Amino acid sequence: MKKLNPDAPIPLYHQLADVLLARIRAGTYLPGARIPSEHALAREYEIGRPTVRQATELLMRKGFLVRRRGA
Repeated sequence: MKKLNPDAPIPLYHQLADVLLARIRAGTYLPGARIPSEHALAREYEIGRPTVRQATELLMRKGFLVRRRGA
C-alpha cells in the first residue's frame, strides 16, 4: 500500500485517484471488476469517505471507472 501524504501540495483525493489509476493500468483492477468499497479504501488509506468519493468521481469523469448502484 502506498501511503498518501497529507502535507503534499497535491490534494489527498488526487493522490488516491493516482494510486487507483496506477492499479487499473497495472491490471490489479481488471475491466468490469470491482474496486474496493469506499469504506475499505477509507480504512486502508486512513482518510474520510468523502475524500475517497472525490477520488472515484474524478476517475469516473475521466472514464476510468463506472459506478453501478447496488453492485
